[in-house]
Amino acid sequence: MSIKFGIMQGRLTKTNSNLLQKFPADWSKEFDFIKKTSLDYIEFFTEKNFNKKNPLWSNNGIKKIKKKISKVNYKEIIVCDNYVISHSLDKISTEKYLKLLIDQLSNFKKSKLIIPIVSNKLNNKKFFLNYILSIKKLLDYSNKKKVKLSFEIENKINICQKICLNFSENKNFGITFDVGNAYLFNKDFYTKFKSLKKFINHIHLKDRDKHGKNVVLGKGKVKFKLFFQKLNSPKKYNGTITFETNRGEDPIKIANSNYQIIKNL
Repeated sequence: MSIKFGIMQGRLTKTNSNLLQKFPADWSKEFDFIKKTSLDYIEFFTEKNFNKKNPLWSNNGIKKIKKKISKVNYKEIIVCDNYVISHSLDKISTEKYLKLLIDQLSNFKKSKLIIPIVSNKLNNKKFFLNYILSIKKLLDYSNKKKVKLSFEIENKINICQKICLNFSENKNFGITFDVGNAYLFNKDFYTKFKSLKKFINHIHLKDRDKHGKNVVLGKGKVKFKLFFQKLNSPKKYNGTITFETNRGEDPIKIANSNYQIIKNL
């Protein structure tokens, strides 16, 4: 498979909100907007607080999503879950929630669920082991449901490596490498993420300025050319890449500009 490029849900829609991760009022319209770009898919997301209006939570909504996905270049549904950002992964209630989401995604022929791991307690041995156990339970469950998982580990490279080593033999385990967030935690990550490459099954692309703010691609401090050189050496990456960038004044124009910036590296 050649690289497929997508965009995060809500980033093709103009909004008066300052929130980047905002569920669009009319999510289906973005499938009309994407036709004006060179992108292959839209990555869905679930919010930090449960939103029953999100089409992923109803059978009728899933039917509508299937219909829309059938008209884009890439047919896999990719969903990034934001609920776990504010609800710890090792809680029973969070596990139940994620299993329910996996159940919903099992209705699609091909699906991938992105699960962020956001915690400053992973240096604590007991807490770390609880997280590993929680990940294992989710992997076992998702494997039965034929839903691919990808964990977005928001931490320093050594913590990412430590988590990955626990699942080096698990074929259903993968990670989402967020380039902009990696820069926040490790400004010299370009030379340090080599050991993670075999686990990467998805990428989030964003740029960050010196203050850590998500900015329009190319206006920040991330060295994308160096990142892709390292990513594609010696083996070329052929997975999915989602633009999770600032939408700017004209979201469609920015989406096309972002695509060209990366294609021209």
